[in-house]
Amino acid sequence: MAKYWLAGHVKTRLAQAIGAEPAALIHREFTLFLCESLSQTDANRFLCLDPISRKRDVNCELDSRNLTGKWNLEEQADGDLGDRMSKWFDNHLRPPPDSTEYSVLIGCDSPLINSTHIESAYQGLCQADVVLGPARDGGYYLLGIRSTVSQEARALLFSNMQWSTHTVLSETRKRLRENGLTWHELSEHEDIDTIFDLRRLLKHVEDSRLSDPLNLNTARKTLLAKRIQSIVKRCPSDAKAILYDCC
Repeated sequence: MAKYWLAGHVKTRLAQAIGAEPAALIHREFTLFLCESLSQTDANRFLCLDPISRKRDVNCELDSRNLTGKWNLEEQADGDLGDRMSKWFDNHLRPPPDSTEYSVLIGCDSPLINSTHIESAYQGLCQADVVLGPARDGGYYLLGIRSTVSQEARALLFSNMQWSTHTVLSETRKRLRENGLTWHELSEHEDIDTIFDLRRLLKHVEDSRLSDPLNLNTARKTLLAKRIQSIVKRCPSDAKAILYDCC
């Protein structure tokens, strides 16, 4: 799921430190970088876009990254985040006995997710009803659900949730327990929402580059960091100081 990278409408907490335009460009980079990283995943891939009126613009960006035909663009449903996620799973999971399917949904705030994480999610769904990717801020960066989970049970995971709070993950676990659903959790990742999150991301990439420079994933991370750094050049000097005093 992704919002179009319109300045002032995305990464608003990051924008408070580095400005609306650079923050929007970083959101754009996160989105396209994830599309690159996941383009070879053995699954049907959907980019659920808000607003869908930007479909042509996004397709042009995907073409520029050699991703033509790799992603199916579709519209997000109306409502809050829970409504939109619930509707997405309703549209993409067919109930048994026709098939047993697995659908995995991510956002664009954890740009280092790769095909290995998606494969781990599918492996988890072979044994559990739900897979969660815990985020450091108390939410989750990934949610996977089996088609054997009823529409009513799925809806309970999304309704009346206080989104964008540190209680989302714990409340989700509670609802899974209360409804007798099993779940598997992946490794923790960090959503990049603030300048301090971005600083930690750049520090993590630098540490990876120094410790394991020949690793393919390290090379991909380094590419992301270089793209971010080219954007940060447009930021105010005080924002750049916060970002780079540890890098």
